[in-house]
Amino acid sequence: MRRGIFVTSLIGLIWAGVWLGIAQETTQPSGTTLPGRKGLINDYANTLSGAQEQEWEKRLRAIKEEFDLDVVVMTSIIDPMNDAKVYAEKIAEAWELGDNSILLLFAKYESRWGGYALQIGSEAAKLISKDKARIEKLKSKITDFHLKRQSIKAAIVESIETFESILQVKKNPETPNDSGATSTSFSFSFPSLGGVGIAALALVGVVGLFLGVRVVLKRFCPRCGRRLRDYRGPVRSYRASRTYVSCPNCGYGRMR
Repeated sequence: MRRGIFVTSLIGLIWAGVWLGIAQETTQPSGTTLPGRKGLINDYANTLSGAQEQEWEKRLRAIKEEFDLDVVVMTSIIDPMNDAKVYAEKIAEAWELGDNSILLLFAKYESRWGGYALQIGSEAAKLISKDKARIEKLKSKITDFHLKRQSIKAAIVESIETFESILQVKKNPETPNDSGATSTSFSFSFPSLGGVGIAALALVGVVGLFLGVRVVLKRFCPRCGRRLRDYRGPVRSYRASRTYVSCPNCGYGRMR
């Protein structure tokens, strides 16, 4: 009888331990491992080429240096939270993004891009508060256009360019484009002229104006202003014939 009581007590203790373990598993959710931060561009889904990633990282660095603003981009092939907004909050907390930051997050659901979140810190919101309507338009375009077309690269590019435009970032004239080419601007300026040069130009202008007026006046009658007609005089052996001009209105005439 004592042996039966001992066996029954042992079985009860085993079942109690099992139920306690199950209860602990249900009350303590397993932790989720979040990706580490690489920089301002964190393209874990490989939507950008290496050159493009370097270019946009450089442009976001320019925003950080000029405005002390972190614009962070992240792409992920999964969303462990099944909610892009919650995922963005967890990433911002894990990466210690402060109030002066903007996080742009894209995530895939079952091999298709469907998660999108734009998290703007309180200080960052003050910098772009003058253009809230433009930010809302950007969010709508990403949701209604880029995600439907699965064009995440275009969404990233348009987002960064929008922030640059709102903040009016000083652009480098030799910023490379997607193909790696550099844009070169050509300009031409006239050499500076001293007092003598200006005087010479003025003299040339006056002489040119005088000669032009003289040529015009030779073609018109000084009496009535009508246009003169040309007449060829008779040929003489001792000299070439000369042109005679005459006014058909008043009869004025002279040899040219």
